[in-house]
Amino acid sequence: MTKEEKISLFETNLKIFKDSVVLSKGEKLYSEGEGCNHLFFLKEGRINLFKNIDDKSTYMWSAIGPEFVGVTSFYSENYLFTLSTVAASKCVVYPIKVSDFKNIFDADSSLMTMLYADLCKRIKFIYHQTQVFTNGSSKQKIINALLNNNINGIFSNGFSVEEVSVMAGVSVRYSMKILNELCGKGMISIKNKLIFVKDLSGLKIVAKLN
Repeated sequence: MTKEEKISLFETNLKIFKDSVVLSKGEKLYSEGEGCNHLFFLKEGRINLFKNIDDKSTYMWSAIGPEFVGVTSFYSENYLFTLSTVAASKCVVYPIKVSDFKNIFDADSSLMTMLYADLCKRIKFIYHQTQVFTNGSSKQKIINALLNNNINGIFSNGFSVEEVSVMAGVSVRYSMKILNELCGKGMISIKNKLIFVKDLSGLKIVAKLN
């Protein structure tokens, strides 16, 4: 679904999306393995999603508002959340009961088709992330964290070195080594301790993620 379609879906169903929750940076929305009673519309902010791989919390992707969060759990067999979430900034979130969410899409086959397309993209994306963190080098993990902060590939500038290190699961010291190398190649810049991507396609080539 496009950004505009997600906003339209939210605004058309304001009677259902009526109560908002404000998360501070670092707060959890839900954890992997918890019962999925609600899905969420992230209206504003950014939420990082992690998966437990080999007993380690591993960064998967970031939801940037407007975005629906928890959709993969909606179609899991046991209705358990498949990822954990941590607010990366102040977030405004609207919970919606699973039954209400299902009714919205059952009433409109075109919305259901778009949801399935989003779901397939997310499953493929999470599989890719899992492969990178299982088999990729530390350098690939760092670049992957820069590239994949949003499932739709929309880069939001302003990650700190520390945040990228956490996402990649490597030390700040090693992250700085790789980031300085990328700066030297003109692919990124670092200003006021924040990272800005300058050459998205170049990063993909270096990481061999095409």
